[in-house]
Amino acid sequence: METYWVLRWLEQEAIRSVQGVVLRENLVRADGAPLFARVPSLPALEPGARVRLEVGPIDFLERTVSLTYRETLGTAAASVADDLLPLG
Repeated sequence: METYWVLRWLEQEAIRSVQGVVLRENLVRADGAPLFARVPSLPALEPGARVRLEVGPIDFLERTVSLTYRETLGTAAASVADDLLPLG
C-alpha cells in the first residue's frame, strides 16, 4: 500500500526527476521517499553510487514506475550499509 501512495505523490507533485542510491546491480532506493525500484538502463555501478533518474510512466494497478538513468552524482556508501543491516 505504501508504494501506491508514493506513486500517487510522484504524480500529484509532478516530479519528473529523483535522486537515489544504488543498492545492488540495478536496484535503486530513491531519496526522500520509501521507493525501491529496478532501473534497467542503469550502467554497472558500485553499491553506494548516487544517481539521478528520470521518472517515466506510472502504473497504479501494477504499482510500478518506469525510471531511466540520467547521470551519476557520487557515492553514499554509508546509507547503503544502513539499508543492508538486518532488522531486529
